[in-house]
Amino acid sequence: MSILLDADTATKPQEHFDELSLRVSVWFIAVGMATLVWSLYVDEVLDALLDLLSPCTGPCMNVYDPAQWSAVRWSTSLLLALFSTLPLMLYHLHQFAKPGLLKSEYQALRQWTSLSSLVFLFAAYGLVFHALPGVYHFGYEQHLSAGLVAQYDAVYVLVVALYIVWTSWLFFGTWLLLFITGTLGLVTKATADWWRLRIYGVGTLLIIVTVPQQAQSLMLPLATLYLFIMEFVGSTWFHQTSTAYGYAKQRYDEEGRRRIYSIIDCSCEGANTHHGHAKVEGFSTLIVEALCRSSKDQEQVYEHLMRNGLTDAIITGCDTKNCPSRFKDNLDILGIQLHGLDLMRLQSHRINNDHPTLDLLLCLDQTLRRSSGEGPAANLLDVIHEHGYLPSDVSSVPEESTTWGPFSSNGPMYMQ
Repeated sequence: MSILLDADTATKPQEHFDELSLRVSVWFIAVGMATLVWSLYVDEVLDALLDLLSPCTGPCMNVYDPAQWSAVRWSTSLLLALFSTLPLMLYHLHQFAKPGLLKSEYQALRQWTSLSSLVFLFAAYGLVFHALPGVYHFGYEQHLSAGLVAQYDAVYVLVVALYIVWTSWLFFGTWLLLFITGTLGLVTKATADWWRLRIYGVGTLLIIVTVPQQAQSLMLPLATLYLFIMEFVGSTWFHQTSTAYGYAKQRYDEEGRRRIYSIIDCSCEGANTHHGHAKVEGFSTLIVEALCRSSKDQEQVYEHLMRNGLTDAIITGCDTKNCPSRFKDNLDILGIQLHGLDLMRLQSHRINNDHPTLDLLLCLDQTLRRSSGEGPAANLLDVIHEHGYLPSDVSSVPEESTTWGPFSSNGPMYMQ
C-alpha cells in the first residue's frame, strides 16, 4: 500500500493499470507513426552521418551484411521517432507519476527527466559532430602508418558511435540524478543504501545488456568504472544529514528491534508553550506549526521520516489523539510508530514555567522507557541530576486529567 495525502483519492489498482495502458498506448501509436515518417528520410540521415564519421576522404566504408544494414535503417528510424515523441512521453510520465509522489519527489522527477534529455542531446551533438570524427580519423592514420589498407564496416562504425553516446549519457544522467536528489534532500546518510541499490543496480544492468557484441570485453571495465565514479561523485550526498536539526542515533527496544526516533516539535498554532525547546541530542527534530490542521506540515513530516529512515515519531504538544486518522494510517503503512508527549496538558497545572526543556526531557525519557519495557520513572533522578534542578515537589498528573487546575506558580515538577 502507499500513503494518501489530503489531495489524494483512493483508487483501485486496476484503475491505475487502465490509466497506464491508455497513456502507453497513446505514446506507442505516436512512436509508430513517427517511425514510418522517418523511414522515408532515414537514408539521407544515415548518408550524412556516415560522411561525418568517415575517417577517410576516399571510399573506405563498406556494408558487409545487407540484412544488418536493413536492421540499422529501421533502428535509426525508431530512434529518431523516440526523440521526436520525447515531449509527449515526458508529459504522460509526469502526469501518471504525480499522484503517487511527494512534492519534492515530483520536483526531482521533472528536473531529472527534463535536464537529462537536454544532456543527451548536447552529448550526442558534441560526440558525433566533434569528438568521434577526430577519434576515427586518428585511428585511420594509425592504420596507414602501419602500412595497412583501411576498410571499415559502416554498421560497426554507427553502432560504436551510438554506444559511446549512450554510455556517456548514462554516466552524466546518473551524476545528474545524484545531484538533483541530493540537492533536494532526498539522498541522505539514512537513505544512501536505498538509492545505491536502485541507481547502481539499474545503471550497471543497462551497461551490461546494451554493450555491442563487438565490445563485450569492455563490459566489466565499464561497469567497474561506472560504480567507482558514481560512488565518488555521490559521496557528498551519501554522507549528508537531514536539513532538520540533529541526527537520530539508533536505539533498541525490549525485543531488540532497532528504533530511530524523531521529535516533531509542533507549535499547535501557538498554544504549545514548550515549542522551540525540542532540540535534543540523539534525536532528529522537525519543527511544524499545526500538524493536525495543515496538510503541508503533514507532508513535510512524511518526507522527513522517509528520508531519514526513522521508525518512531514523537509529537511534543499533544497525545496524538487529535491527529487526523489519515495521518495515523499513513504512518502505519510506513511502519512508523507515533507517540505523544502531551506537554500542553502541563499548562493546565502550572502558571509559569522556567524549565520547559526539563519538562520535555522528562516526558521524552518516560516515553522511551515505556517503549523499552522499563518503568516510566526508571531514569527520573538521572535526568533531574543531569540538569541540576531540585524541584520543591513532584506531583503526578493522572492519565485521565484533561481539565484545568489545581495549579501552582512554578515550584512543583509534574509527571504524566
